[in-house]
Amino acid sequence: MNQLIQATRYPWQSQHALRRLLPLALLQLIPVVGQIILIGYGQEVARAVSKQQADLPVLRIGQTLLDGLKMAGAGIIYCFPIFITVLLAFTTTSTPSTESANGAPAAILPVVMILLMGGSSLILKKRPSLQPLFNQLGRLFGIGIIFFIIWRLRSIFAQFEGGFELSPPTLNPATLGMLTISALLFAFIIVAFHVIGVRFALTGEGLLDPSGVLKIMAKHRHLTINLIATIWLLLIATIILTTIGAFFLILPGLILLVTMTLSIWYVAAKYHLNLDTDLATSFG
Repeated sequence: MNQLIQATRYPWQSQHALRRLLPLALLQLIPVVGQIILIGYGQEVARAVSKQQADLPVLRIGQTLLDGLKMAGAGIIYCFPIFITVLLAFTTTSTPSTESANGAPAAILPVVMILLMGGSSLILKKRPSLQPLFNQLGRLFGIGIIFFIIWRLRSIFAQFEGGFELSPPTLNPATLGMLTISALLFAFIIVAFHVIGVRFALTGEGLLDPSGVLKIMAKHRHLTINLIATIWLLLIATIILTTIGAFFLILPGLILLVTMTLSIWYVAAKYHLNLDTDLATSFG
């Protein structure tokens, strides 16, 4: 709870808080570009927090735009499997039976991926000799995902002959499970994305190497659980407060969006600082 309070106070404790926040809020009126700059500014916040600087960093449009573009590109890559899964769920098939048959593998694959990622780190911690086996399993699983996507897309493209339709999915157990797991996985990716972003901000490395960060997060489970809970609470608060603020006036809503986003980056940077010396060496 203390970390949550500190995170929400952080954007406002600077002497020039409003001078820093107002330009960022106004930039959010520019579609895509404003959001990319905000992501890049999160990198500046991570650097400032790591140096124990209390004030918000100065907004450097060029640097923040460049950092934001790199982070946005990486985010698209990380979320691509989820985009594909949701797309497959929202495309109609010939019959309910084929829809259920196609949805079942898509619902199982995310579960297997989560078990493989989480379980492997725990097992390898006790049995490092099994690393080659898990490397092979990871490769086989990746090949399986590729073949499944190709097979499913072929069935979708085949519908062009009889007319292609994009509609809400039939909420059978397979489709519902697939969408639920995709939502949970997306929520976890948001957390991991910020941890990766802090690492990239401080070292300039590891933007497309999530495996190292995932191992670190699994190793420090207690800190990671607190991080996930705090970021998810901040995300929920961001959606609620931004919506309420925008309902009355657009600018207050945008300022709330910016401050809550920076609070999330603050929490991710503090997570890095709270790790032990061994973890800091792994990042560096």
